[in-house]
Amino acid sequence: MKKRNLLSILLMLFIGFSACEKEEIQEEQGGDETTTVRLIKQIKLFGDEGEEFSLDISYNSQDSSIIEIIASGGDIVYSTTTYTYPSENTMIWKVEYEDGDEFNENITFNSDGSIASFADGTSPIKYSNGYLQEIEESLGSGKKYTWDNENIKTMEESGTYTLEYGALLNKPISIDIVHCLLIVDDMYPMAWGWLGKSTKNLPVKVSYAVEGYPEDNEVKVYRYETDSEGYITKIHQRINNGVEELMLAVKYE
Repeated sequence: MKKRNLLSILLMLFIGFSACEKEEIQEEQGGDETTTVRLIKQIKLFGDEGEEFSLDISYNSQDSSIIEIIASGGDIVYSTTTYTYPSENTMIWKVEYEDGDEFNENITFNSDGSIASFADGTSPIKYSNGYLQEIEESLGSGKKYTWDNENIKTMEESGTYTLEYGALLNKPISIDIVHCLLIVDDMYPMAWGWLGKSTKNLPVKVSYAVEGYPEDNEVKVYRYETDSEGYITKIHQRINNGVEELMLAVKYE
């Protein structure tokens, strides 16, 4: 079960693509400059007791859409996830686990690449001008968001997550890093990932507080390593007053 949960986290980390963005994945226009969207080919997640897991990602050579993710640890392949695109705005997502279990979901996208609805026709994710506002409880646990200066300011769940940002820009890569940090323990809907606009900057601190339950309060501090162009290569995490540890490392195409 522990490995399945860690692998779920790994899958969450990398489903940042949109079927609607397949033609736009190489460049993203912003103001007077064009920023290249970097494609990630591998991520390593470092768990407890020295555990290390990897995701290897394959893309369609024609349009850079994601087609397969293999999750492994050592010589063991724990899951294989495949993506097919029946039409421009739809995707079939299938996960096959080592124990024979399978998971399937059909997704329809909005024109901006965010999730519009699922196979049952429901639309449990709400946006405003492209910014995520709410994830309804039907997807696991309800979440409500506030934004300030193009960054997520708070997320309300069972408690309140408050985010603080540094100057480092959230440069476009094939992972929605801020949502990963916020929803890392929730398989739904982060494993589907496409949640509207990303934040402008990368958070350096996420504080969690529950009214009346101070023992549940938690503070996570993040430190990023980047390459010469400012793209993330490593993320380090420190929880409360603990020791800073390497959380994940990224390799690009």
